[in-house]
Amino acid sequence: LKSIPAFANVTRILDGVTGGKSEKFIQKLVEVYAESKGDDKAALYGDIVKKIGLGIAAGAVTGQGFNYFLNECPDMHRARSNYVKSRSFSPQNTLGGRWYLTGYGGGFRILQHCQFVDRVVTSTSHIFERVSGQLGPVPVVFHRRYLPRFGKGIYRRHADYPALGMARMTTVIVDIVYDLKGYPVIIEYACAVAAMSMRFQEIRVLSRDRNLDASVMDKVHSSLRHQGIISIPLMLDHSRCPVERQAMMDQETISTFDNIT
Repeated sequence: LKSIPAFANVTRILDGVTGGKSEKFIQKLVEVYAESKGDDKAALYGDIVKKIGLGIAAGAVTGQGFNYFLNECPDMHRARSNYVKSRSFSPQNTLGGRWYLTGYGGGFRILQHCQFVDRVVTSTSHIFERVSGQLGPVPVVFHRRYLPRFGKGIYRRHADYPALGMARMTTVIVDIVYDLKGYPVIIEYACAVAAMSMRFQEIRVLSRDRNLDASVMDKVHSSLRHQGIISIPLMLDHSRCPVERQAMMDQETISTFDNIT
């Protein structure tokens, strides 16, 4: 793959995000799709790489995901709303339980299909998260831990991705808005500077309901603009997703993160 000039930059960028595992990452995608569809792996390989390349190119223009023109992350302290910075915001009372990923911007959208998370928030504001979703027709489960940093709502996120291992990004709770039923909706922003000094960012919108009303997403966009974040998340449809399993965040799962600092 790296010998093909058209995709050389793609793999270099992926190496920066995945810790030098870009080929393993793409190969895993090919294997999953080939196994589920029975198609030719070589053709799928080229198709997937093209899609990743187009996604990165689009990011350079739109500010989504990878961005060739921005080589640093914004001030994460300023990315938080006044509410998140205030005493009124309590991670323990707000962030725990089951959430559905109903909006997403940047990053790898292919990995966000039918995604929901089960969270446990400790008394010290550490967040343990079991992430469940679909990669094509194949169920995917992995874990994240959010370690609090200086300032309320700011975390160092450690994610144990399938086939990739541990990845780390600074993540901030941008704001909490409310849906039509009065339930909270979490807006998260994550950012890291990848290879070749290019910025990688993602917006995650988490809600209690499987689907989000368009008027609530307008609130999300308004909050992001107010905090100076130039990334627009798109709504994700859960209507065709399989019925999710019950939460399975047991002590054994939590203990796998005990050595992360």
